[in-house]
Amino acid sequence: LRLRLAACDPTDGVAARAVGETWLRLGDLPQTSTWLARTLNLQPYATPEQVGGVGALTSADELSNDERLAARAAIARQLASALRAQGRTLEETAAREIVLKSEATIDDYVALADCYSKLGRNDEALRIWLGAADKGHVPSMVKVARIFAQQGRNEEALRWATLALNNEPTNPDYALMVAELQARLHDPEGARQTLLDA
Repeated sequence: LRLRLAACDPTDGVAARAVGETWLRLGDLPQTSTWLARTLNLQPYATPEQVGGVGALTSADELSNDERLAARAAIARQLASALRAQGRTLEETAAREIVLKSEATIDDYVALADCYSKLGRNDEALRIWLGAADKGHVPSMVKVARIFAQQGRNEEALRWATLALNNEPTNPDYALMVAELQARLHDPEGARQTLLDA
């Protein structure tokens, strides 16, 4: 690693990324964060398929805009994971927002919602969790159900909890949540039946 650091041009994104990924493999999260954050502001990038030294490195000029965004998103995902492990939520949020500029997955959106929630940006978090729940993401259905239940919006909470249970009918936690909401809505027979079916 010392040789790699000594030979590293701090203005070269490919070299900085390689150093950041080396620190990641070694488990040094502060160094990982430093080098991957630096990489986000540099060019050229390696394409996502070339992470870990597989294949030839590509300069940013040789990448299409979509490839450049995908490479940047891959770096931002790595950085966000390292920052999350260090409890650096504000910086993690910024990295996760970069990911969304490329082809983000539902998990990318949910991770950003988790950051927003930690930062007290609850309306933004709920909006993202609702979008993910609408797309069938069961953990988001459960989060939405819990938020609505805390807000006293029990009918909406029951709707989302029931959808989660329908997707994972053997999950006892989901069955209990549905039964508790049914009881709140004065349906003790429905609550009893939910628990019997679980």
